[in-house]
Parts: sequence; structure tokens; C-alpha cells
Amino acid sequence: MKLTVSQYVVFLAKPILLAMISGLIFTFLINPANAVFQVSEVAISIYIQVMFLGFIFFSAFLLVRVDEEWKKTHEAILKKDFNLFKLESPKRIPASATITYALVTIFAATSFYFFHYESELLGLVITTGTSFISLLIALVVFDLDDPINGFIVVENVPKAWLEKLVEK
Repeated sequence: MKLTVSQYVVFLAKPILLAMISGLIFTFLINPANAVFQVSEVAISIYIQVMFLGFIFFSAFLLVRVDEEWKKTHEAILKKDFNLFKLESPKRIPASATITYALVTIFAATSFYFFHYESELLGLVITTGTSFISLLIALVVFDLDDPINGFIVVENVPKAWLEKLVEK
């Protein structure tokens, strides 16, 4: 699948925008008020490690799962096997896992908010960067979970198959 530069820009726009908002919220609202947390930096470091550990494992698990489902959907098209296609293409991450993953992503993306940064630029770079990476990974997971309508779609799906899938 050949994607254009503009398609990549559109795909990256959400995590970039949300990361910029996150960085600005931190810089102007949170960092001026969180200096009292400096005495607890060891606890904050442990909290951040736990959040990112949970985020990394959950992301890895979901990425493997949605990648396998995407590949099975693609395989069904290559084999011209509609029965396999109609079985695999509608599979999605369960709602409870989606909600949990979204919360873990938010906690990971904002975990560096607890540190106080004397350098506003450093705080902005760290919070924006971690927010961007966390949100981008989550976006890829959610996008791969929809191989028909997502950004990273399987190609060459026969129109008749899509129509039958909608009827179902």
C-alpha cells in the first residue's frame, strides 16, 4: 500500500496536536504548581516506571494481537476466501481492553507531569515527547484494529465482500 505524504501528515496530526496541547497544559498550568512534589521524586520515578511498564506490555500485547488479525484479513483476500474474511475482518479489541488501554496510555503520557522542571523548555520537550510517542503507539494499535476502515487498510477487498459484510 503506497501512502502519500499528505496521508501521513493526517495520520500524525492527532498525536502531534494532542501532544502539543499536553505540553502546553504542563508548561503553563501544572509545572508552576507542582514544585511541592520535588521531595517525592523517588516515588514519582517509581510511579513513572510502573506506568510505562504497564503501557509497554499492554501495547506489545495489543500490537501483536491486532497485527495478527490484520494479517489474517489480508490473507483471506489473497486466498480469495470470503468465509475467512467475514470471520477475521470484524474482530476488534474488546471494549473493556480498549478502555483500559486508553486509560493506561493517558496515565503514561501524563506521568512526567509530576516532575517539576526548572527549565520550562526541558519540561515542554519531555512532556510533549512522551505524550506524542504514547499517543502515536495507541493510535497505531487502534488503527490496525480496523483493517477495513483504518489508515493502514488491507488492499484489494472486493466490493461484493464489503457489501456482504455490511449486510451481515
